[in-house]
Amino acid sequence: MGDTSDKRPAIDVDECTGCGLCVDVCEQEVLDLVDDISVTANIDNCTGCGNCAEECPVEAITMN
Repeated sequence: MGDTSDKRPAIDVDECTGCGLCVDVCEQEVLDLVDDISVTANIDNCTGCGNCAEECPVEAITMN
């Protein structure tokens, strides 16, 4: 993806394994790990690029 859009990440906490790959790939520091689950910590910084969703190995992130 890599572009910008109005979409924002939605995290399925039941699917998230807490691997942290989405946190590592997000250049805007939108995501964070809390109790080994990814959460949107700074959603206002999100550009909607979708890199987090692309990187998630269990497809726990969708862009809505």
